[in-house]
Amino acid sequence: MNVGTWDKRTVRAVVAYASLAALCMQFAAGAARADDAKKPYYTEPPLYAFRPNPEQEEIIFGNVGVSGLLINFYKGVVATVDKRLPNTPADGKFKTGQIITGVNGVKFIGRNPMPILGEALTKAEATDGALVFDVKDNEQAPEKQVRITIPVLGAYGATWPLNSGKSKRIIKDAATFYSTDKTFKRDFYEATGEDGSIGAALACLFLLSTGDDQYLPCVKRYFAHFPSDVKKIGNHTWNNGYNGIACAEYYLRTGDAEVLPIIQYYCDDAAARQSFGCSWGHGDTRRVRATLPAA
Repeated sequence: MNVGTWDKRTVRAVVAYASLAALCMQFAAGAARADDAKKPYYTEPPLYAFRPNPEQEEIIFGNVGVSGLLINFYKGVVATVDKRLPNTPADGKFKTGQIITGVNGVKFIGRNPMPILGEALTKAEATDGALVFDVKDNEQAPEKQVRITIPVLGAYGATWPLNSGKSKRIIKDAATFYSTDKTFKRDFYEATGEDGSIGAALACLFLLSTGDDQYLPCVKRYFAHFPSDVKKIGNHTWNNGYNGIACAEYYLRTGDAEVLPIIQYYCDDAAARQSFGCSWGHGDTRRVRATLPAA
């Protein structure tokens, strides 16, 4: 090819393409260096829909089963002790800020720690209740083991949750808690305001689901705390939705006509605040609809 015969337009085009190619090569080299410097954290394929994002600064996780230990994840999937609940197996065994690197001989590094914790809990509940955590006081500190013992419930039956002793035990213990625990009663059943709470509504639905009549008085007492002037219940869509279901299920179960005004209010409120005939907002959507032009 005789370059001397190229016209100015051809020369400009060749220079532009060469510059573009060089720029692409630079980007590719930079990306390769970045990939080398930043290897993927996980060494196993994603087995579940959710796992901690190694790049996220903080992920609130919460309770590790019935241990009383609450943890959060920080950047790099660093499992860190958040708090310990009083009068639980973890009480007095951990300090806030400690780093947990594994449990029962299985390390978290490169893996999703959530199923590892779940499997350890399931095995402990089925055998001797032992959970041995690998713990560091900080990133530079030596690793040590912290042992706790959780209640032994036995293994799940082959047909769980049906005909399973462990399932029955969990249901019984949970029902006892929701119907008798003084703290839960104070914080959810009695001190939730005039519109109730989602937590209390879910507890009532669970107690009703057991089919045991001994828990009905607990549900009745909860709705007895609602205002006699049902309009004071308010228009919190989430609270009204969950409490409406719980109240309706209680009426269907008992035929207790004292809760009918509450159910009627929930129905009227839902109809009045429906937007565009198909949905609801978090609060009073009637104000939103009033500002929209007619179609």
